[in-house]
Amino acid sequence: MTHNTPPADYYDQSLDNPIQWYWHRKRFRQVINIIKPLHGSLLDVGCDGATFTERMKASNPNLNVVAVDV
Repeated sequence: MTHNTPPADYYDQSLDNPIQWYWHRKRFRQVINIIKPLHGSLLDVGCDGATFTERMKASNPNLNVVAVDV
């Protein structure tokens, strides 16, 4: 069995597709609604290029955001 690894900027490239952007934007809003009232730290494991992480940090600047990926 072979394992095909997507390119490093796969996530960012997907944001150029209007359908995928709609889906991601909806997901961003759902997570932002969950983390807005939080204080403390947020850990994003498997952050890829950290696009999602950056949006979460921007939505709640009081959070200490840590992102890790391979």
